Amino acid sequence: MGWRLAGACLGFASELGLSSVLTRSALHRRRPSQAQSESKPRPNQVQSELRSHTEEIPNKRRGHRHGSRKDIEDSCVCTHAKAPARSGLGLALGLVVLLLCGIAKAQFHQPSEVTVRIGETLPESFFETVHQAVNMQTGEKATVRLADHRDKLIILDFWASWCGPCIHSLNKLDSLTRHDGDGYVVIPVTYQSIDEASRAYEKYGWHFNGIVGDTTLGKIFPHSGIPHMVWVKDGKVAAMPQTQFVTAESIGEMLDNRIPDIPMAKLIYNPTNPLSTDNESYSGKLLYTAELTAGDPRFQQQRLGLVHQDGMLILSGVNLPLVESLLFGAYRSSIAPGLGPHNGIVFETGDKVDSLLRMPRPLITQYDDPDDYRSAYETWVRTFRYSYRVAIPEEMGEDAAYVAMQQDIVRFIYKRFGLRVSIENRPDPVLVINQHETAN
Repeated sequence: MGWRLAGACLGFASELGLSSVLTRSALHRRRPSQAQSESKPRPNQVQSELRSHTEEIPNKRRGHRHGSRKDIEDSCVCTHAKAPARSGLGLALGLVVLLLCGIAKAQFHQPSEVTVRIGETLPESFFETVHQAVNMQTGEKATVRLADHRDKLIILDFWASWCGPCIHSLNKLDSLTRHDGDGYVVIPVTYQSIDEASRAYEKYGWHFNGIVGDTTLGKIFPHSGIPHMVWVKDGKVAAMPQTQFVTAESIGEMLDNRIPDIPMAKLIYNPTNPLSTDNESYSGKLLYTAELTAGDPRFQQQRLGLVHQDGMLILSGVNLPLVESLLFGAYRSSIAPGLGPHNGIVFETGDKVDSLLRMPRPLITQYDDPDDYRSAYETWVRTFRYSYRVAIPEEMGEDAAYVAMQQDIVRFIYKRFGLRVSIENRPDPVLVINQHETAN
């Protein structure tokens, strides 16, 4: 599928779409191609701890339910969708997707100096800030001051009106609080305005005062998908449970000062840290490093992006498809403008290799036992998702970071899969991946 209706997510979907690669502002400025970069080799070190692609994913499944909305996953994420190159209704839908994704992006933030993690104490400003809110049953404007609920378990549920899983989460919480809401308070949080959020709360009439137009809480608790839930108790972040596993029993355990045994939200990788930390005892100043690792299911998926830290330029992406995100992102400005992974990459590979590069993720609806699904999902992430990080001195410039990434990913694909990567005009510049006869 060339593009996804990420902005109008109606079911469950937690992986970024194939077109979720960060587009640089200098999109039309061409970086050196692979051929050009090979004439100027740069030092790099690829660290890979990838499982064999022949490892079998646990498969205690029940029958597939293709076409069902329940085939979609457990949170909504914003993708950088590409409008299809067509006119009429298709173009109109594509533009709607782009618009909705632009709105959705406002909800998601990277870790920063204000980020607070599980077990950490929240600053007093967290409690004393007065937030714009709305009574979600009557539609009347209100305010929320978290200090007014300091003696309770505070459940913050980040949501948006376009996100189906968010609606499901709030419906469940509304039912729980109507039955027994003693000792805790549920506060929905959205970056959307009252008018935007009203499309949902006017329909469902939740018994909450919900924060709207949020610009602060999303930075304190950064996340790459919604719904995202944060539990605050005794002035600290007590837990960040995955919303689909929250029950009256798990809330009761938290009220009794016991951490419930349910899956928690995934960690957010800080790109200023190495992907692997095996050499922490070595004290030499970092001058240049590059790492390619297997995916880590403990962490959220994070798009390819650049950060500056202490004179270093760091380019990184976490738990991403090797070809459609990492390779495509490295060559993005060498590919014709307007093309995405769905039409900017030409695969000329055998079925076996193609399946190793593009294996779809397991779906929770395919498993009777949630533990079986979790095991299969974690194996899939470690086998078919990759993380990359390169850190170079700032004076080398952004182009050098992308060239280093190009060389690392191309070399790995050649050695691992026996595939050759090139930029070819067909008729516009695209990435071409094909079998290499002399590859080992």
